[in-house]
Amino acid sequence: MGIEYSPGGSVTIGFNGSQGTAIGNSGSLTSALLFTDVNANTGGTGGGHQHPEPDPVIDPDPIPPTDPVVDPTPNPGIGRVFAANPAAADIVGFNPAVDRLDFGDVSVHNLIVGKTSTGEVAIINPWAWTPEFQIIRGVSFDDLTAANFGIVQNEHLRQDIGGVLSWELGLGARNSNTVYVRSHEYGVQERIENFNPATMKLSFLYYGTRERLTVSDTAEGLLIATQPTGQTLLLVGVTRSQLIPANLEFHHDQVVEDRLEDAFGVTVEQVTVVSRTGLATPQGPAGQITDGHQSRPGNGLTPIGGGEFSGGAGGHGSGHDHGDHDHGGGMDHGSDPGDGMGEALPILRSPIQSRPHPPILFLPLVLSLSRWEVIVGGMALRRS
Repeated sequence: MGIEYSPGGSVTIGFNGSQGTAIGNSGSLTSALLFTDVNANTGGTGGGHQHPEPDPVIDPDPIPPTDPVVDPTPNPGIGRVFAANPAAADIVGFNPAVDRLDFGDVSVHNLIVGKTSTGEVAIINPWAWTPEFQIIRGVSFDDLTAANFGIVQNEHLRQDIGGVLSWELGLGARNSNTVYVRSHEYGVQERIENFNPATMKLSFLYYGTRERLTVSDTAEGLLIATQPTGQTLLLVGVTRSQLIPANLEFHHDQVVEDRLEDAFGVTVEQVTVVSRTGLATPQGPAGQITDGHQSRPGNGLTPIGGGEFSGGAGGHGSGHDHGDHDHGGGMDHGSDPGDGMGEALPILRSPIQSRPHPPILFLPLVLSLSRWEVIVGGMALRRS
């Protein structure tokens, strides 16, 4: 056994040995240091002691291999389960008649669903710096029902999947005096002409995310934008100051727990809460309900007023104090500095709190070590 070490270095031996010279338990390496079997009875401390060779162990007769177990023919009535993961490969061969997705315990703050420009269903990372999504090849929302999404543990994810699915299937309210804001459609930029802020409403009932929403006054009108899909809605000739808060509609958890109204610079009491009853919603774990049956009018009955405005929600707005009952767990989320939404701060969400915390900055760290120890094969090599 050879060990390389620098001149003047030292080594501490981490196991027993026999010594040609008395160097104690630790000392400089010399050519007289010989290693022996620590489990053997050496009969002395000299380096020349001979050990008897043990009798060879005869291997038992080899066990003959067994025949492989043949998997039973899959039951075509049960279908397959595909893991939903934006970082994974696309899903190929999904059969909407019997197959389903598995979202595990992922939170809506880490995963959303969307529709590609070609109409296929996509599982999306809402915080990826570059587009990150898993496509269900050849499958559109028109092909699916709530059952295809399996048991979705996170309540807010159930709500947002249900909003997207309901919009695509034509379920739920479609009022003529209401413009429905969506978030899930890649490549969709809508222009709404002749929007009357005094009598018409903006509804987020079918909105499919809790993150990266911005509202900005522009030269053409009020622009409502969502990343990472890039979907936009432009109210031509309208400013944020003209909006009446009570004409902004959200379902309960969007505002009471996740503060989407922050994007407009208004309070939760000012906006109207509408029920999501009747929407297609994936099933939750046994014993859990999906919130959203509440409804109440907003008390913001006059125009917002003020000057030119730019606001955001989902890590972009200033925020105010709401409780949170989203039990989906939490992760540190990145954001795309080039998404055109200002300087996005990552947020941390605990199991019982969705308030944004200051970002954690990871700085380069240079260590200067004056002492080190490495354990290799039972030997402790130290440098002081």
